[in-house]
Formats: sequence, structure tokens, C-alpha cells
Amino acid sequence: MKRLSKTLCSSFLASLLFAGASASAQQSHITFVVPYSPGGASDQITRVVAERAARELGRTIVVENKPGAAGIVAAQHVLKSTPNGDTLLVGSNAPLVINEGMYDSLAYSPREDFVPVAGLARTPLVMVVNAEHPANDVKGFVEWAGKQNAPVAMGSGGNGNITHLAGVYAANTLGFDVTHVPFQGTAPGVMNLIGGNIDVMFDTLPSSIAQLDSGRL
Repeated sequence: MKRLSKTLCSSFLASLLFAGASASAQQSHITFVVPYSPGGASDQITRVVAERAARELGRTIVVENKPGAAGIVAAQHVLKSTPNGDTLLVGSNAPLVINEGMYDSLAYSPREDFVPVAGLARTPLVMVVNAEHPANDVKGFVEWAGKQNAPVAMGSGGNGNITHLAGVYAANTLGFDVTHVPFQGTAPGVMNLIGGNIDVMFDTLPSSIAQLDSGRL
């Protein structure tokens, strides 16, 4: 965790210190707005960064989760906040890139309404199933899916989320049909996967790694 903290925070802190120079000294805290529910990759990474940044800046940093509508809820919340540098969106593929192609119109412009401060992390995606699933590799899952009478239930972190698009792309490439089951973040999706309510997820590694290590996925 210490190594992860140093890696994520090094460039971010310098940028935040610069950005914070124009912030109002009267503000009681800084808010990091995460577009997804607690427990997912974005939430975990943000909390690591927030803890270190709070020590370096000498200010309280609050992590606020605002899931919904593929990050639109969080983006609009930040856009409506006072533009003093104390409310920051923890952006990701969906609210800042994918949504422009998914929706005919957005209430915000990712390129005009937001300014990047720093990159935090890159996270790999993994294909995960319940540990009790009969398949234990990709080939086995594709063979299993082909024998089902209905499309397999694929969970994701929400409509338009990278875990949604990656899953659809993988299913099309590998040749099996899916029924998309969106959740407000990957963490509740993982819990439903463990509970047997869905068949597969294409999840970010930080969101699934604890369950992989414990043998539940």
C-alpha cells in the first residue's frame, strides 16, 4: 500500500499544490467527487491519494461518492460547485470520454467545462466469474456459454462504463451472447457475482483483487 500511495501521489500532489494556490483559504475542506459507489477501483485509488494529499496539504479532504448515469451525476455536481479549486472530479473513461459518444447531448462538455489536474492511475481489466463456476479459463467459459439456452448475465459498473463496453467487445470477439446487468459501480456488481445473480464481469483489477485473493472469484 505504501508503494501504491507513493506511485499515485507523486505527480498528483505537485499539481494539486499548484491548483490549490488559487483556492480560498476560508474553505474548510477539499472534496474529491468519485462517480462510482464505494469499494470500486476509482473509490479505492481516490482514498489512497486523499490520505496522502491531506497530510501534504495540511487540509481535510473528503471523498464523496456520487454514482449514477455513467458519471454524469458526479460531473454535473462538480460543474455546479463553486469554481475555487476545492471540489475536484475524479474523472474516468465514462464521464470524460465515453459519454460523448454514448449520448446525443450532455449537460456538460468534458473538454470545455473541465481542466485536467493530474493522472492518478491506470487499471487493468480482468474477466471474473464466481469461484464455483464450472469454467476456470476463457476457453472453458466460452464453451459453457455456448451450451446455455439464453444469453449469459454480464454485470458492469453501469451503462457506458468501460466495464460495460469491454464486456460487450469481449463477448462479440469471443462469440457468446450476453444480457447486460448494470450496477452503480463495480463493487455491487462483484457482490452480485459472488452471490450467483450474474455469470460474469469484466472488472477493474483493484475492485476484484480482494475477492480473487480470498478465492471467492
